[in-house]
Amino acid sequence: TDCNQTFHPLSFSIKYALYFLYFTFDSFEIADGKTKSFQAEVRKITDATKVLVVAPEFDDRTLLAHRNLPGVMCLPANEVSIEEFLYHETIILTAAALEVLATRTN
Repeated sequence: TDCNQTFHPLSFSIKYALYFLYFTFDSFEIADGKTKSFQAEVRKITDATKVLVVAPEFDDRTLLAHRNLPGVMCLPANEVSIEEFLYHETIILTAAALEVLATRTN
């Protein structure tokens, strides 16, 4: 059969990701660059073991702070894919990242 609708994988993933646990914040930064500080901020939000943090971009201190935490991933909004949304139990988004993702699905 013919279908007039096109399937866009990213738009599917974002709609599907809404069924998972996600949180939206104005920003997500770790000022001191310490892994303990990053872990404490994430634990204030969730106890999940697989956490995805999405922002338009991250500063160097935040990226350094997260790299020793297993199961935690920080990705720029323009690089996040379906696999990351589906793999992680909890998604932490900044408001600006949500806008970037929305423009990618249009």
